[in-house]
Amino acid sequence: MQQTLSTAQYGAAGGILKPPECPGPGDRSSPPLSHYLSSLVTSMHFSARIISTALLVLTSPLPNSPIWANAARYISVPLRIEGPSTTIFEGTIKTSGHIVTTASGGTHQCDSVSNGEDQTPNDATPGGTITTAIDDAVSTWDGTWSKKYQDYFITSIAGYGQTQHQFWGLLIDYEIIGKGGCEHKLVDGQNVLVAFDAFGASAFLTASVNIGSVPVGGEVIVTVVGGSSGTPVEHAEVLGARTGGDGTAKIKFDRIGEHKFKATKDGTIRSNQVKVTVTRANAPRCANE
Repeated sequence: MQQTLSTAQYGAAGGILKPPECPGPGDRSSPPLSHYLSSLVTSMHFSARIISTALLVLTSPLPNSPIWANAARYISVPLRIEGPSTTIFEGTIKTSGHIVTTASGGTHQCDSVSNGEDQTPNDATPGGTITTAIDDAVSTWDGTWSKKYQDYFITSIAGYGQTQHQFWGLLIDYEIIGKGGCEHKLVDGQNVLVAFDAFGASAFLTASVNIGSVPVGGEVIVTVVGGSSGTPVEHAEVLGARTGGDGTAKIKFDRIGEHKFKATKDGTIRSNQVKVTVTRANAPRCANE
């Protein structure tokens, strides 16, 4: 059963250089040949120094660079970090294996090859990991270091610290991984979710709409399912409406503009962000709609 809600029923949710002087009449005599030769030698020497310096800079390894991190290549993944009461980060992140530093754990390599119990290589080549993705996405996070597993245990992100019963969980394609963040090398396009109290959640919600653009007064159907199982989620809240047994709810949009929202339900991890564009009546739809 679908529940319909009009968007009119909810609030806002969703150095200056001096120019050269002109020579006087008596200053126009040509300089001697030795002057030109001296200038040419100086110019060649200066150019060589520039080239040498540039090559040195380009070939010098820098901390947190792919060269420093065993020439690990960059990969792109969709990353979402869900805190206890808000979304901390949601978007595509580029990451590679690199050196990571935390206040509690210190500085260590994090590239999947250097990590694992007894430092046993997990893969032949280094790469970006869940932990490096977090490190690239947010400015504040912390984690302790395990000598046994050669990995970080994440304790807080953006000021949200773990409790005695609630911990940060790491998921790939909505499944909790069975090892640390530095041990798991990511692949382009993998869906990465980092969630607070992940181990206590009954579901990791995903939301989608049947259409991304409607004229003002139009309706969309929002579908909410469990991310790993694909099972419809009943009683999830979307803009004040609740999903029925089939996991859907109809939403009517009475305001022009771009509407962004998520699905939520107690005991679960909130969904990804959904976007609906509401246009003026009779406005042409997007070509891909």
